[in-house]
Amino acid sequence: MQDLQKTLVRNKIVILIIILATVLRFSYLDKFPFAVNVDEAAKGYNAYSLLKIGKSFRGLTWPLYFTDYSNQQPSHVILYNYIIIPSVALFGLSPFAIRLPAAIIGTLTILIIYLLSFELFKSRSLAHLSALFLAISPWHIFISRMAIEPITYPFLFLLGWYFAQKALKNKKYLYISTFVFGLCLYSYQSALLTVPLFLLAYTVINFKQLHSNKLISLFSLFVFILVVSPLVFIFLTNPFILGHFYNSSANQTSLNIRITEFVKNYIGQLLTLHIFYPLTILILAMVGFWIVLKKRSNISIKLIAFVTMMSIIPAAATNLGYVVSATRTFPIVGNIEILSALGFLQIKDRLTKSKVMLFTFCLISMAFMFINIVALTSTREFYFSIGFKEAVSYINQVKDGYDNIIVNYPANQPFAYFLFYGKYPPEKFLNEKVKRVYLKNRVYPFELVHKFDKYIFCQDGWCENPKGKSLYLFEPYNYDTAHYKEVLQIYFFKQKVMTIAQKR
Repeated sequence: MQDLQKTLVRNKIVILIIILATVLRFSYLDKFPFAVNVDEAAKGYNAYSLLKIGKSFRGLTWPLYFTDYSNQQPSHVILYNYIIIPSVALFGLSPFAIRLPAAIIGTLTILIIYLLSFELFKSRSLAHLSALFLAISPWHIFISRMAIEPITYPFLFLLGWYFAQKALKNKKYLYISTFVFGLCLYSYQSALLTVPLFLLAYTVINFKQLHSNKLISLFSLFVFILVVSPLVFIFLTNPFILGHFYNSSANQTSLNIRITEFVKNYIGQLLTLHIFYPLTILILAMVGFWIVLKKRSNISIKLIAFVTMMSIIPAAATNLGYVVSATRTFPIVGNIEILSALGFLQIKDRLTKSKVMLFTFCLISMAFMFINIVALTSTREFYFSIGFKEAVSYINQVKDGYDNIIVNYPANQPFAYFLFYGKYPPEKFLNEKVKRVYLKNRVYPFELVHKFDKYIFCQDGWCENPKGKSLYLFEPYNYDTAHYKEVLQIYFFKQKVMTIAQKR
């Protein structure tokens, strides 16, 4: 009877944590983040296009890779593009529809981290804390509320790791693990490095056990190869698929310089983790990291230290160099939470001895969490997405009265917002003579859409001055009021973000 009561209590705690995670990820999902960013718009419109005509908006039929912003640099990251199709089919092309799968995956990751951390350390308290820390993580909450692919990585990687750990007792779980890790390679670019490194480390650590069950190990390897075979094919046929890891100038750069840049980038990515995590969580993670390293009796547990440090490698290896990004270092999510839980349990006695210390710790943690939330929601790219929903809605109502719609606004790939919010017919867009120009002085061959239909986008110092009656979209104060008269002002929290105007 006592065992049953304990089981019920444990389940209640997990259920409460998952309910908390669900509320934080699903509440006002269509309204926060306040605007769909360009990547969300592209993925949503691709799903819409595939539903309507079976092709992406670049004309690829149910593709293994997408070429949203450049036909010279396709992306193999396809998993989230396809995951959102059922949601768009059910709820239509909308912010809620494209973000719903991310919120579901983000919430399920809380359960996975609970199961994994318990499997690693056999501690319910640690498992509960790991799940709680991830449930309230501003970084994970923020990415769970956006329709972008990084959210699929922690879910699949931690799930694959969980089954790999289970396979140490029951080898049949190895099939599931290799299948999940195979899927993970389609989730996010980082998996191209982290998954092979993890599987190599896991094989070396557990070689004797794997060797003693050759048939199961070989069949599991076959499952992995089968899942990733389409990916291998597109790698062999298109080297540009490597995305950010591909460096066109690599042959002209010395090995010493590349190694130096990598080390500098790696350290820089580590130092910027304070932007995404409260400082107290990072301190606890460092304590947990040190404890893991000292555990000599269990090599499998030490794997978490390896995975944590390995997760930074993809961000450091990009040839864009060191930049602060909310997505590139996202693979470390899950590892930090487990280590933080381990660190907290080790020092909890010192905290609970003094109520003042405990109160101060909680206050500082809340302050840093608030700072994290502000930092994550105040990016320049995020700001320049605000207002397009209202702008496209108005322009669609009046565009028949104009010959040209000129978008003189500094957003990244603004054409995607007109496709997404305007639900532009995919078959019509594919038949358009879309004017695209490659960006100059950039490492990657990204394209800019300068024109389609009656829409003209002034970007990269380019703008067409067409004949006929034109409607203009400007930044609120970046136009000459002597030559243009306002038609509509778009506000965000009483602040002007866009101006729609026409010539006087």
